[in-house]
Amino acid sequence: MTSYGDYEDKIKELMEKIASDPESRAFIDLGNIYLKLEMYDETIEIIKEGLKYQPDNMSALVVLGRAYKNKGNYNEASNIFSRVIEKDNQNLIALLALAEMKFRQGDYEESHKYYDSILFLDPSNQEAKNQIVKVKEKIEQIEKQRARQSTEIEDEDEGEDISEEDEVKEEEEKQKIDQFILQHSKNVIDFDEEEEEEEETRDASHETRDEEKMQDSSSKLQEEETENAERKTENEEEPATSDQPPATGDEDKTQEEEKTATSDQTEDTHDATRMTENDEDKEETRDARHETRDEEDTENKEVASSKSQVTSEDKTENEETEIQDTSSKL
Repeated sequence: MTSYGDYEDKIKELMEKIASDPESRAFIDLGNIYLKLEMYDETIEIIKEGLKYQPDNMSALVVLGRAYKNKGNYNEASNIFSRVIEKDNQNLIALLALAEMKFRQGDYEESHKYYDSILFLDPSNQEAKNQIVKVKEKIEQIEKQRARQSTEIEDEDEGEDISEEDEVKEEEEKQKIDQFILQHSKNVIDFDEEEEEEEETRDASHETRDEEKMQDSSSKLQEEETENAERKTENEEEPATSDQPPATGDEDKTQEEEKTATSDQTEDTHDATRMTENDEDKEETRDARHETRDEEDTENKEVASSKSQVTSEDKTENEETEIQDTSSKL
């Protein structure tokens, strides 16, 4: 292992020479000794000082670039070696240094270019042969990785396209459903309004028919009362037949009062019966409003028939009463 003591005398000699002649090449030899001793900061310092007098010295630039590279400052080292290549594109030390740094930085394509140049200049360079194989492997791995990523991106894009199509279709379906619901709701509302209007019309028609029936019933009652009153007046005015023996004044008065009371009672009974029947008819008519139209028509017919029958019976009873009254008077 190299130590400072091995080069101590040489270092003093070179430093004295540089002190006596700053433009001498002694700074390059001193820089190489510091480089071997891994004294990179001292190497950089002494080489920069010498480059002030010899800025284009390729050997000095190579020593400076190696010092930066060994220190890990690849950017500065790359700049120094690039200056060397610009002036001497066949400098193998600079090419090897650049190829190695590009490989460590992951720039495998650039590293491959430098190793190709080295093998072109020196086909037997074993270091370049070994390293270019590693570079090619790295490039193949990257290409495979890029291919997989490209496939994944295409799959993702295709999946996104499918997802977008599904979203568009789903949105269209939602719009159709919303339109259907809106139209259906409108139809239901219109139908309900029509039903309400029809129901109101039916109710108004039923009320009109009920009022007409009540008016008809009232007219019939008035006519019957009028007829009964006329018959009563006629009965009272009819003279007694000559077949019966004349009755005394008191007997005639008593019999007349009894007939009048009986006739009034009979008429009151008939009137009460007719009023009860009319009330029942009204109740049935009101209940029939909530039934179907056919049932209402049928019940109305039955009510009308019932009224007709009741009227016939009333007339028959009235005729019987008249006959009885006539018989009684006779």
